[in-house]
Parts: sequence; structure tokens; C-alpha cells
Amino acid sequence: MDSQFVSYGLLADLAQRSERNALNLGKAKIQKLVFLLNELYKLETGYKFKFFSSGPFSAELAGDIDYLGKIDILKLGEVKGGDGYQISLGAKAKEVIDIVKSDLEPMEKDIEKMLSEFGDLSPTDLDLITTLVYVSKYDPGFHGQMDRLVEKTKELKPKVQSSTIEETIGRLSSKGHLRITAG
Repeated sequence: MDSQFVSYGLLADLAQRSERNALNLGKAKIQKLVFLLNELYKLETGYKFKFFSSGPFSAELAGDIDYLGKIDILKLGEVKGGDGYQISLGAKAKEVIDIVKSDLEPMEKDIEKMLSEFGDLSPTDLDLITTLVYVSKYDPGFHGQMDRLVEKTKELKPKVQSSTIEETIGRLSSKGHLRITAG
């Protein structure tokens, strides 16, 4: 199966699972969740991320979301008040999911685990989490040191309190998502 089509199926699948579990899914949140699938669960989603002010971002993923909205695989509805979008299933979503079902099956447990752990978090909470994961993976000066991770994250997210960063590192470390060494 074409990997691009599998990526489309993954996005439709995330929208379907979010609806089924009554989770709010917007453009910013789906960026963060797909990043976590890439980095924490080692799933090949087909998307590459760069760091922007709002955390890890994939221009290709943003383009695919808009494209899938135009061809009715995803439905992009504006949130009341005009602050963002709500992503839900389009009329053609189930058809796409069925076509790539065998490609998505090996990912199913990791997708469910990721959604159960992170799916109900706000984009703001996910922003801090994905920033920490990004720094831990891509900062060449990070070698597992808590101080370096807090310092670099604080530089990128100056409005976030150091204590909040440390608490979030602790939660991610306790679940095996970050490896922190003493010192």
C-alpha cells in the first residue's frame, strides 16, 4: 500500500478513535499526537517534524489535514469563538480506514496506548510534553541531564514555570518516555 495513503488512513483513524472516545481533536493537537507516535512509539507515520514556537510541527501533516478536509475524509469545523478547528470524520473516512486496515493493524496497540495516555490532554499540556521529547531527542547537548532538559525547555517555553517542567519530566520518566541521569 502507498505510504502516503496509509498516512491518510492513520489521520482518519485518529479522528475516528477521538470521536469514539469523546476526545477533542484539533489541528494543533493532532500535530502533537502524531509527533508522539513517531518519537515515543517509534511508528513510521510518514511525517517529519521541525521545532516551531508552538512545539514540533510538520508542514506536510498540516497540508495533509487540509487536503483530507477538502476531499471529505476529514471534516474540519471551526471551534465556537473561531479559535481553531475541530477535526472529525468526513463522509469518506471509513472507506479509507477499511482500505488501510491491514497496514494500521500492527500500530493499533501503540495508537490506543498513546491516546489513552495523551489523548485527553489539552494542546497546551501536549505542547510542553512534545517540547520535552523533542529536546531530549534532538538537542545535541542533552545527555540525559535533568538540568539541561529544564534549561533548554525553559529557553523554548519561557512562560512555563521550571517546577511544571520538572514535574512533567518526572511523569514522562516514570512511564519510560524520557531517560534522565543523575547530575
